[in-house]
Amino acid sequence: MVTHEKSPWHGVIWSLAFCVLLFSVGSVHAQEWDLSGDWVIDYDESDRPDDVFDALSESRRGRTGVGVGVGIFGVPVEVARSGGRGQEPAEVVRRDLRQLRPHLVSAIDRLFIEQAQDGMTVGYSNLGRFAFRDGESLTDGDETISAEWRRDVFTIVWQVGDDLRATEQLYLDRQDPSRLRWLLSVELSSARAVQVRRVFDRVPQP
Repeated sequence: MVTHEKSPWHGVIWSLAFCVLLFSVGSVHAQEWDLSGDWVIDYDESDRPDDVFDALSESRRGRTGVGVGVGIFGVPVEVARSGGRGQEPAEVVRRDLRQLRPHLVSAIDRLFIEQAQDGMTVGYSNLGRFAFRDGESLTDGDETISAEWRRDVFTIVWQVGDDLRATEQLYLDRQDPSRLRWLLSVELSSARAVQVRRVFDRVPQP
């Protein structure tokens, strides 16, 4: 019977090959979905945050218990004191939005993104610049921020306390990689959810 004796380097060689494979896959991942660039909003294709959030507290005319108040962004609206079906009391919406970072609830006309192998830095117009590391979380007081790649979508979750959460999803348009899509999902403390969808065009480099 013929036996084959493995070299003592056999296991080392396979380990090295496996590490090279992992590194190569990670490199392709970063290059294939590179969101880096200067992006400007397409207003015609994007939701306006003030319209979306103000609509949460609007109520039908004639409903019992309806009063006129100041909207979330200063616009007079009818407010349901006890909240109607599918609607939230204005004071609850305002309280939740005040706890979120300004760039999550405000109009953003420009994004500045620098993508690296281990994460991403995002500048939201003049409302803040944040560095996120893929697969890591950071806790600051009642707020926990986590970020990770989910296939081709860079996902950032802002958790405030136990019952308020905002999730950002940044990804290239599947049909046109010169366009960036930013989907913001907000889960209010009442468990009501709302989404703001925005589309950005890449600014050509000189």
